[in-house]
Amino acid sequence: MSNDDAYELWALLGEQGKAPTQIAKANEALNIYSVGIQPWIDRLSKTYLKRLCKSNSHFKLVIAPYGGGKTHFLVSLGGRALDENYAVSYVACSENIRFDNCFEIYRSFLNNLTLPGLNGTGLSTLIEEWIIPHKLKTIREKAPDPEKAIEMWLNTLYRKDFPEPTFARVSATAIRELMDTESAPTGDAAFRWLRGEIDTLTKNEQSVLKVSSISAKERNEFGRRLLLSMCIFLKEFDLNGVVILFDEVETLFNAKGKALLRVLSAMRVLLDLPVGISGGVPLFAVFSAVPDVLEQFSKYPALQQRMAVAGASFGEGNNFAPQLDLNELGSQKEFLNSMGLKLLNLGETATDHTFNKQIQSENILRLAAVAANTDLDVNARRLFVKACVNILDQQIAVGEREYSESELRERYRGSFDLIKSSEEEEMET
Repeated sequence: MSNDDAYELWALLGEQGKAPTQIAKANEALNIYSVGIQPWIDRLSKTYLKRLCKSNSHFKLVIAPYGGGKTHFLVSLGGRALDENYAVSYVACSENIRFDNCFEIYRSFLNNLTLPGLNGTGLSTLIEEWIIPHKLKTIREKAPDPEKAIEMWLNTLYRKDFPEPTFARVSATAIRELMDTESAPTGDAAFRWLRGEIDTLTKNEQSVLKVSSISAKERNEFGRRLLLSMCIFLKEFDLNGVVILFDEVETLFNAKGKALLRVLSAMRVLLDLPVGISGGVPLFAVFSAVPDVLEQFSKYPALQQRMAVAGASFGEGNNFAPQLDLNELGSQKEFLNSMGLKLLNLGETATDHTFNKQIQSENILRLAAVAANTDLDVNARRLFVKACVNILDQQIAVGEREYSESELRERYRGSFDLIKSSEEEEMET
């Protein structure tokens, strides 16, 4: 990692205490200060990425308190999925991006779609930098008449069957324009349709593409069909499948009464959506949430049963357990101490400062003990990262020294107050 990239990560951890979510850029960053999660990532990769999800869909729920490393785990898994040749998308749930609004889920999924070895995201990157180069290379290596073979492939794509019936011809139209095999004035309209910008299409563009307007009532189901279609479509272009990382799922369960039941029902529908699709859907979807959501599942037995752990937990070695409780990763104090030592190395790369290892090892060990033994309404990991980086960074300017346990406790508490204040401001805006 370059000095500038390390300093950017150092600043992010000092300000927010949490992992970046841009999958392609975050992969290297997370490896620098990740601790303890790699054995679980390895197990998921061996069981699902290397085998099961190449042909069928599987789902997991990552559980941890606020600040407990859920985003870090998701993004680390996303980085591994890129290494295993999957397309990956990070989807942060919110008031608008929710399971009972699958059209917005699809739009967010496509906007954040990341491909192996590429820095860009979204539809343009997918078609211009992945689909066309990979397909053209394959055709030119194998076909005696590449131009004719390209046209035959596009015509075949145009007629393929997908869960969304119009998906094939619209995607073929978008690709055709960029390949310049013939004039395709509706290519831009096809791009907008695939991105979910369906309200921007004129009547004439709809007519040429042979698509209809989609009413508000129809859009949830339309979004589901688009999501399934895109997952199946991507498999055709030298990818093993698709990984979707749904973060902050707990934000959806603030609803009450019938509204909550709609969210629960929609989540269950999403889990069962690939069932019965001919040929299977190559998808690994991982949700993250705080433990409280498990209580909400009890209000919808079909979902509760779908996500229930039977027999051993994942932490006990059951790779097929639907839940991954990050609290089962091991001793909190040892975990935090190891992470602090990695942050110390990151700080030296970022700032070009050589720390006194003896002094800082003692500070980190005491801070880890404080974090593990302090009972706040968030998990220790995010607070520890934020406090550790700020303490180290301050000492570069004012000089290194050992901190007492009481002083570290105050600084740790101060990091909690800053995070809490920041999150309250975000909820109000």
